[in-house]
Amino acid sequence: MRFSFRGATKKLRLLSILLGMSLICVASFTHQTHASPGQKKWSYGNMWTASSPAIGADGTIYIGGINTADLHPYLYAIYPNGKKKWSCRTGTGTQSQYNSSPAIGHDGTIYIGSTDYSLYAISPNGNKKWSFQTGSYIYTTPAIDNNGTIYIGSWDGALYALKPNGTKKWVFHTNASIEKSPVIGADGTIYIASDDNNLYAINPNGSKKWSYNLKQSYPFSCPAIGADGTIYIIATGLFAIRPNGSLKWYNSAIFGVASNAPPDTSPAIGPDGTIYIVGVNGLSAVKADGTEKWTFQAATEGSASPAIGVDGTVYISDINSLFYAINSHGNESWSYQLDITAPSSPAIGLDGTVYVATFSGLYAVSSASKGVAHASWPMFQQGVRHSGSVQK
Repeated sequence: MRFSFRGATKKLRLLSILLGMSLICVASFTHQTHASPGQKKWSYGNMWTASSPAIGADGTIYIGGINTADLHPYLYAIYPNGKKKWSCRTGTGTQSQYNSSPAIGHDGTIYIGSTDYSLYAISPNGNKKWSFQTGSYIYTTPAIDNNGTIYIGSWDGALYALKPNGTKKWVFHTNASIEKSPVIGADGTIYIASDDNNLYAINPNGSKKWSYNLKQSYPFSCPAIGADGTIYIIATGLFAIRPNGSLKWYNSAIFGVASNAPPDTSPAIGPDGTIYIVGVNGLSAVKADGTEKWTFQAATEGSASPAIGVDGTVYISDINSLFYAINSHGNESWSYQLDITAPSSPAIGLDGTVYVATFSGLYAVSSASKGVAHASWPMFQQGVRHSGSVQK
């Protein structure tokens, strides 16, 4: 099994940022009742996080973070008005920092991984239901299928399939660490990228369906699944792979996400099949045949996935702490200056609030998008629940 120095470097860099910020960051909450598109509604700042927010059926926002007071990791539940609903401690110490993002099951259970090697299941009222121990760090976000099976990848190189009660169904082993989240196709096939440079397709019973070598390259993104079942993933370029494992097309000119991209990174797909990727030069829109439509220039190296609103607006952040709203023609609609870099993917609420997490907390920014686009993969891990599945 190959050790990932790339992942270790990211972990050390994030930890140094967190410790440095402990001198300046304090718990805070600010609120603005009415806000125009591009204005802050509120911020919740008593945590450090690299986690992407998930949104429950009742509008509750869930996010993992390190509490600035006791430096321990928690899953936070936050009301849509920015007030804390509850927090549940998971793991110990800042080594349990959250790169994993929460995923919400059909019954409302929230699942989140931790670098203390554990996957946690937490009830909607904030009580811990169970935890499952893997063999190493968990940077990935769980995926959940229609039957409630939870899939989680670990740095030990394994993909775990767990029953809703936390017991193990099966384990699939790759030849290197897994740092990118699994996803699930319409037929129940699970797709996972490994640091052994392969994309794997795994049957629901845990057997290997096929694997595709990503031209001897480390995967820079999680997979995303198109309406026709095409799997899109970024490595040395943007790959489009058919559900049978054959290459549909490959665009090497689009060197997608930089090598220091965070775990919450994947292409997003619009209703017309346009693929949006955040790369070293900005946001690129790619046609379904693999040709480029346009690129919005921004300092996005190492930034997280875009999210597409129901009105076609695409939301991204850059390394200069700017949060952008970009229309479907590639023009800026507005931008908002965050306090510090946003390392995770945004989520869009039904009321038009866009939630974006920075290293110092969670922001709620007003927009004209009333929810995510009606598409197969409009944001990181498919939708606001982060189920990672196109199954219904």
